Amino acid sequence: MSSHWRDLEKRLEPGVWGGLLLTVDGPRAPGLTVSLCPPRRLKVSVGDTPLLWTRVWADYYGYELLRASRSEPLRVVPPITFRSSDALVASGGHAPLRRWAAHFAQALSESPHSPLSEGEWSLRPEMHGYDSRMLSVDEIDGILAHEARECVDWDDDIHPLPLREMSPSDCGRVKAWRKRARAGDLPPILLGWISGLAAYVVLDGHDRLLAAKLEGVSAPFLALDRVSEHRKTDEERKVVWDSVGKALEHSANAMIGFRDSRKFTAEKANRILLDAYTPRFESQLTVASSTLVNDAQWRSDVRAEADRQGVDVETLLEEPAM
Repeated sequence: MSSHWRDLEKRLEPGVWGGLLLTVDGPRAPGLTVSLCPPRRLKVSVGDTPLLWTRVWADYYGYELLRASRSEPLRVVPPITFRSSDALVASGGHAPLRRWAAHFAQALSESPHSPLSEGEWSLRPEMHGYDSRMLSVDEIDGILAHEARECVDWDDDIHPLPLREMSPSDCGRVKAWRKRARAGDLPPILLGWISGLAAYVVLDGHDRLLAAKLEGVSAPFLALDRVSEHRKTDEERKVVWDSVGKALEHSANAMIGFRDSRKFTAEKANRILLDAYTPRFESQLTVASSTLVNDAQWRSDVRAEADRQGVDVETLLEEPAM
C-alpha cells in the first residue's frame, strides 16, 4: 500500500488553493470503521474500541445514537504537540492551512487508526452545504451541544458529531490551546464524512474545539471525504455550448440594458463554460466493514454502555422491523 497527494484548486477559481486530493494505492484496511448490524443499525469503531452506535428510524427521517463514554484521544492521527504546532506556524512558505493539510495527509497515511482505504480522498476546508473555511462560533456551539444519547433528524442541519467527551475545561491541554486560539494560531479541526449518518464526525481536535468555544472564536477545519472525479461528457458539454449560445443571442436581440441584471454577459457565459470543463469531485458512500455485527452482540454492547452512563436505551434496543 502506498499513498500520495496533490494540491487542488478551488472549483471555478483557478489559482486559488482548495485542498488536497489523496490517492491510496493498493489494499488497506481502515482503522476507523463503520460496521452494519441489519436492519438499519450501525456502529463506528476505532480499532477494537466502539465509539458510536446508531439506529435509523423506521420512517427514515433520522436516527438515534449512543456515544461511548470516553474522553481519551481517539488517535486517528497522532496528537498534535505544541512544539510541532509552533514549528509549523513559524515555518513560512505556503499558507498555514495548506501546510496543515499536508501534515494531516501524512499523518492519516501513516496512522493505523485512519479511515483511509484504497481510492481517492479529498482533504478540503469545505463541508457539504457549508460555505466557509472556518467553523463559526454558532457551528462550534452546535457541535458541542450534541449529547451522548440523542436523536438526530435528517430534516435539520446536522452539526459534526463528536466521537468522545470533551476534556475538562481546566485541563492543561485545553488551556494551552486557548492561548493559540486567542493568537489566531489554532490548528484546524479534522472532520470526516460518514454517509450512513449523513454527517461529519470529529476525527481530531476535540480539545481545540472546546478552546475555541471558551474563547468565543471561530476555528479552521479540514474535512476528509471519499471522492470520485466526475467530468461532463462531450455530449453534455455540447448541450452547455448550445444553451450559452442561445442565451447570448437572446440577450443581444432583447436589447437588455448593460446595467440590467437580466443581461447574459460574456462573464456569465465564461463561468458556465468553465464549469462544464472543470472536473467535479463528488462525495462517495462510506464503505462499511465486511464483517456484520450480530444482533446479540449489538444488544449486549449497547446495554453495557447504557448501564455505564445510566441512560435509557429501550427505543434504541427495540426489535427492528424488517
